[in-house]
Amino acid sequence: MKKTVPVHAVCRNCGTQLVSRYCHNCGQDLFAGARRTVKDLFLEAFVNIFCLDNKILVTLKYLLFYPGKLSTEYARGRIASYVHPSKLFWFAAVLMVAMLSSTIKWENKNDAADKEKITVGYDKDAAVKKEKRDAAKVQADEPASGVATGDDDKHVLEEIWNMNDVKSYFSTYAPIVVMLIVPVFAFNLYILFRRQRRLYVDHLVFAMHVHSFIFLFYALLIAARKIPGVPHFSSPVWLILVIPLLYLAIAAYRFYRLKIWTFTWRMLLLIISYSVGLFLSIILFALVFAFLLENVLE
Repeated sequence: MKKTVPVHAVCRNCGTQLVSRYCHNCGQDLFAGARRTVKDLFLEAFVNIFCLDNKILVTLKYLLFYPGKLSTEYARGRIASYVHPSKLFWFAAVLMVAMLSSTIKWENKNDAADKEKITVGYDKDAAVKKEKRDAAKVQADEPASGVATGDDDKHVLEEIWNMNDVKSYFSTYAPIVVMLIVPVFAFNLYILFRRQRRLYVDHLVFAMHVHSFIFLFYALLIAARKIPGVPHFSSPVWLILVIPLLYLAIAAYRFYRLKIWTFTWRMLLLIISYSVGLFLSIILFALVFAFLLENVLE
């Protein structure tokens, strides 16, 4: 079917008089649903699911290889040509948290005991004696009235807590803390670069773009370790820390356009304040979580 727009065309969705193929009111294609067949239905679904929009490709290209470009474009009012900063930020954050969660190995006491049986050797007589001692201890600890006292719930919560180690905890909750302090990071930018006379939202967009790169960068590192046939490696410190810091410096230099000396000392203040704030936030988050868990156990 030749898709030529008639002189007098009306949108089927909202009834607006059309001046082009796509409705300027709702955005629907004039020819959407013109041929309602099963083939067209599945073809449209395939295109919507698997076809990459040019907006996504351009956004990722500028985000990964042109630091500061997206923030500059947003400040100039060029917004519709790229993925919205908040949408890009949350997508990258969720992707990194998902990748980190896939690397965490949850292990309870029973699993650890089973592994110990396999690696060290299983002594049947000792195991039987241990089971009898455990059964006697449980029977002695049971209340005489047979009424539940809440110890079972406490035991379950303690088991859940024992299933988490410090590394898994920080791997899971550190990205959440980072997402929460992004507005604080933007406020630091607003204070340090206030002479640029930019709005706070411009600094917030810049912070979102920088953290979107960091999240995607770490997600790609984790994904690279999962490729079959690729040997596992320990990412060096310069790859984990230096590349994000280098990206931040280049992006800020292109976005704020300051003299090199002024830019250098302000960037040092920004990195120090951000590192201290991130560390204190993670510690505070851990203390609050531990306090709430202790109250529940009590």
